[in-house]
Amino acid sequence: LLLWLTARCQPVFGIAGAFIWSITTIGATSFGVGHFGDAAIPIVERVNGARVTITVVALCTLVLTALFTERRRNEAALKLALLTEEESKARLAEAMAAGQVMAFEWDNITGLSRRDDGAHILGFEQGGMAKVANTDFFGHVHPDDRASLKTRIRGLRPDNPSYALAFRFRRPDGREVWLEETARGEFDPTGCLLRIKGLTRDITERKRTEAQLSEREAQLRLFVEHAPAAIAMFDREMRYLAVSRRFAVDFRLPPYTQLIGRSHYEVLPEVPQRWRDIHARV
Repeated sequence: LLLWLTARCQPVFGIAGAFIWSITTIGATSFGVGHFGDAAIPIVERVNGARVTITVVALCTLVLTALFTERRRNEAALKLALLTEEESKARLAEAMAAGQVMAFEWDNITGLSRRDDGAHILGFEQGGMAKVANTDFFGHVHPDDRASLKTRIRGLRPDNPSYALAFRFRRPDGREVWLEETARGEFDPTGCLLRIKGLTRDITERKRTEAQLSEREAQLRLFVEHAPAAIAMFDREMRYLAVSRRFAVDFRLPPYTQLIGRSHYEVLPEVPQRWRDIHARV
């Protein structure tokens, strides 16, 4: 028992315990104390018994020390792994919060969804959407996008288990945001939908930027169309992006000719090769 207790602490205590036990046994044999000092037992038997006892104690000490050392090593590795996992979860939560991303899980059996992490994206306080009926969530989806989202969810099958969709969402404070949802369904062996897990991202700023860019492009096309000069804009393949009305007149193109998206060389096949080479270099 004493050896077990000393070995549990540190290897050095186990070795010290075995050493003390050995010295005690040798002293008892030498000075006639205890069992190993019993004069009724022949000295040879007492010495052999002491040797066997010391050997057994040493072996037990080594085994116990090795076992508890390995156990402490495993416990340390487990604590480190748990600490690393907690740090990873914390970093993931920080990254998701910075990227305006929220994880969710919807149970098809209970009809409840969990969207607690990052619920502020939807305008709810932390913990405000720990368990919410899916109908409550759909109630905040923009009416024009609601049917499309429901269709995507109902269309999940084992051979079509995922979907990605952008839709508008009205927060409790009345603010409308754009969300992009990517999710994957989990099914039982019969193909019945059990749950949906995925990520919801706030893409309001991206949509606002795209709208501004689209508006500027429309303004540019309008400016080019009404410019009092023959102006045309092309992509890298020399396809028309924008054309002024004066351009069509100067190049004697038929009225209302559709040019956008068509090749410049298709519209004007007589363009000399040298100009085509210059266009290619540019």
